[in-house]
Amino acid sequence: MSTAILLPAAPEPFQLEALSARLCLQEEEDRQAFRALAAAAEKLGRPRALVLECLAERTQAQELRIGAVTFRGRVFAACCGKLDRVFVYCATCGPETRPLEDGLDVLQSYWLDQLRLEQLKAAQHAIAAFLHQDRGIKRIAAIGPGAGAEGLWPLPELAKVFALLGDTRYLAPLGVELTESMLMLPEKTTAGLYYAATEDFHSCQLCQREQCPNRKDAFNPRLWAKTM
Repeated sequence: MSTAILLPAAPEPFQLEALSARLCLQEEEDRQAFRALAAAAEKLGRPRALVLECLAERTQAQELRIGAVTFRGRVFAACCGKLDRVFVYCATCGPETRPLEDGLDVLQSYWLDQLRLEQLKAAQHAIAAFLHQDRGIKRIAAIGPGAGAEGLWPLPELAKVFALLGDTRYLAPLGVELTESMLMLPEKTTAGLYYAATEDFHSCQLCQREQCPNRKDAFNPRLWAKTM
């Protein structure tokens, strides 16, 4: 098993006009306050990711073994790929923007939450660029405990992801904590596995929640029948 690699996200200025439209900022006063908050978040933020390349073995349709760690979940039966090489990861917006929370009202706190989401996306882009450019993988897919339908990959398996990356509760290079209730802090953090895929796959394809703001793909009844 190799050593985990820390990937800082490339600087990506916030798309303020698009974000302002998404947040329905109509008043100029709100627009100015949002721009000031975005500038502060851009200055403080250090989105980044931790990636560990591993050899893996699919021991059963719903099991994947990495070293001494065995993951169990229905999601592994849905993955279209050999899964003999996977990339354990954690991506985060980082904790550096926490000082900006002081004095914010409810609406402004939501603005900051959305800015952190953009920073998380930047960290995910860093992983994708690494896998495409450094590892030569053309098509990638990501899966994570708790994503998709209940039971697809049980949330408690997050502790195993953290263990492979260095610690079951706190990843110091990222400033990310995993609580006893399996909540990752900062909240704009995601973790799981990337792999070389033969077909496009998102956990969203196995989720029946229609009104999801983060949906990346449509529900797939055929895949649901096969997997669940």
